[in-house]
Amino acid sequence: MPFIPGKFNLDNLTLSLNATHPSSNMSEYDVHSLFGHMQAMKTKDVLDNNITSMQGKRNFIMSRNTFTSSGKYASHWLGDNQADWTDMAYGISNIMNFNMFGIPVTGPDTCGYYGQTNETEEMCARWIQLASFFPFARQNSDGTSNQPYEMSDTHQKWVKNALNQRLQYTRHMYSCLRDVRDMGGTCFDPLFFHYPTELETFTKIEHSFIFANALKVTPVLSQEDS
Repeated sequence: MPFIPGKFNLDNLTLSLNATHPSSNMSEYDVHSLFGHMQAMKTKDVLDNNITSMQGKRNFIMSRNTFTSSGKYASHWLGDNQADWTDMAYGISNIMNFNMFGIPVTGPDTCGYYGQTNETEEMCARWIQLASFFPFARQNSDGTSNQPYEMSDTHQKWVKNALNQRLQYTRHMYSCLRDVRDMGGTCFDPLFFHYPTELETFTKIEHSFIFANALKVTPVLSQEDS
């Protein structure tokens, strides 16, 4: 295929985009991005209607592959990232984007998925501080990233305080997400959503955000900021 958005052609490690689905006569090129979306739809349908013990409950479905309106059925995980300050900052703008896409429960791998963070223990601790305000926060890696219990006493204290802080704010975020489910909206915003006439809010949008329409958060995003 002619379009190569990054390192690989779109045919890489998947079905040929020229393939045709016999049941619908549609090409893989047209429906490829719907795979995860339809998985989420079917999973939610089964949980809601076919498993008696799950009926009437708020089932949690997480997907790495979503599409327009997937937020009705599933949350979104941002996928594998690097254990560095740059990808730490990218997570903020990505969550903002997915809130605007209608998938508010979104988050990256805290501390990064790929890469050794032993030499940047501070970065991991700062990332956990930041993630305490993410709608979805999970530390997940290929086995090389730091765990809080391995950190120095100073950074362990940062992490414990961050986790306690998250528990204090969880109910507020949950209420925001419930309102968004019923009425639409967002729970993780760039500053210009709330202060559109302040021109400075349109620069470095990943450096601050509004949490659950209530708190302005400005995290530490580099070692120089510490």
